[in-house]
Amino acid sequence: MTIIKSLYMLDLLGFFGPLIIGIINTFILWEQSVYLYGYLLFLILNSIINKSLKSIYRESRPIGGINFIDREVHYGADIYGMPSGHAQSTAYSLAYLYLVQKSNGILVANTLLLLLTTIQRWNYKKHTIEQLITGTVVGLICGWSSYYIVKRIAEHNSLFDE
Repeated sequence: MTIIKSLYMLDLLGFFGPLIIGIINTFILWEQSVYLYGYLLFLILNSIINKSLKSIYRESRPIGGINFIDREVHYGADIYGMPSGHAQSTAYSLAYLYLVQKSNGILVANTLLLLLTTIQRWNYKKHTIEQLITGTVVGLICGWSSYYIVKRIAEHNSLFDE
């Protein structure tokens, strides 16, 4: 495999990082229904938070952005770059799944996917470093908060016996 193909594969993993980590989390949480439902519900809320922050800050994306796929079009709040939705979604998923599973293997694998995602978004000039860091921090906070809310609900509600 050539270096170009290898780099493209890493970019591919980075671009689809939020989707990949979302699918992996869903499968891992499949047997833990309360945490699965909480993950999916708060994943939607995390996206709403991202779009709301973009609408508030209205910070432009870097000039000269390169589309990874031909159909990569930004519309609505996504025309703005602050904070990075890719970084926020991936960091949310990383934090939530790690807190549920307490697995160092999951932490390492998801951290690598987060790094690939942020590097891809920076290399393709879709976000600045500040937008990527902000997205990561907001995602980690959302993942941590979501986990603790779901955990409290599960602990205090007999309907969620596992």
